[in-house]
Amino acid sequence: MANFATVVGGAGEVVEVGGVERVTDVSVTADVIGLVHSIAVGDTAAFATFYESWFDRALHLARSLTRRDDHFCFDVVQDAMLRAVRSLSPRLGITSHADLDRWMTRVVHTTALDALRKESRRRARERLTPTSRSAAVPSDTLAERIDWLRAQIEALDSADRSLLASRFGTYAYPARTLADTARDHSLSPGSATGRLTRLLTRLRRAAKAHSRNDEHRSM
Repeated sequence: MANFATVVGGAGEVVEVGGVERVTDVSVTADVIGLVHSIAVGDTAAFATFYESWFDRALHLARSLTRRDDHFCFDVVQDAMLRAVRSLSPRLGITSHADLDRWMTRVVHTTALDALRKESRRRARERLTPTSRSAAVPSDTLAERIDWLRAQIEALDSADRSLLASRFGTYAYPARTLADTARDHSLSPGSATGRLTRLLTRLRRAAKAHSRNDEHRSM
């Protein structure tokens, strides 16, 4: 018995997926099954195709479900995409675009609800332990951190600096929407989000390492 797919005859014939036989359109089935299989075995090009085709829908769904800002919804979409790439498998029995859409919709729903619950728990902890917050950061320390962050941004290549400045704004120019930022840089919204996420992750990691080094020096 085939593990991936067994197609018998022409269009409208039997397709076996995950041990279940279905009668379906062979060309559509082969396309969807091939995409799922490719993602499951780590084909980055296949996942990029899936990501681009689903990004806008996932973002719209995240906004509708959470009613939160773009930053929150982008995080939901990124987490949903990570769950998808880790979970997509021929064993799920996905054989059509409708199957794939229903499955991914559930993934985004679940991810959005998990994000809302996580935020709710965090806020509850903050309300219960108001005195546990760190003392206000001295103005001189804050100024040093701002200078450090500026230096990190200046060290980025010009394309990355431009992308950050467009999306989040500067003293001279207001922040722009994701769609406008992507268009200004000849990117799709999905590609722009991926680049911005990687840039912010790099800056956060560098900031944490810098903070740890400061703590060690002060001990």
